[in-house]
Amino acid sequence: MVLRESMMLRLFYIVAGTMAIGCAQGLAWDEDVEEQNHQASEQNDPQASKDEKILRLCHEILEIERNARPKEIKKAYGKLSQKYHPDKNPGKEPKANTITLALNGAKEILDNPEDVLSDDTTKKHDIEMLNAGLNAKKDWTPSRTR
Repeated sequence: MVLRESMMLRLFYIVAGTMAIGCAQGLAWDEDVEEQNHQASEQNDPQASKDEKILRLCHEILEIERNARPKEIKKAYGKLSQKYHPDKNPGKEPKANTITLALNGAKEILDNPEDVLSDDTTKKHDIEMLNAGLNAKKDWTPSRTR
């Protein structure tokens, strides 16, 4: 009985020490674990990795956190759609249209991901559209206002 308690106590210290080391390393440790889990899920289910990529791109184009609530998604969409609206950016219509299209697509996907992500035929198009929008945003130069 004493031996069993002693072994359990040692195990507790080992687990507690591992957790303390992980906490001391902070976010980098969490990100490493998350990345390992993501790579494992990609190997097991390539379909899930495509869905994850689309969702990641949607969050990136809308500049929101992964756990954003619907209210936050709507707020970010409204702010960015006004900023990049083609009518507010004369001379930049092609880039503004690309960004606006990507913003609209991202919001639609995040509003009802189960419905949109269930359609395999549109996934390649969604990824291309979202990447084009991100590239246009990276090349964006702000308009000069008076």
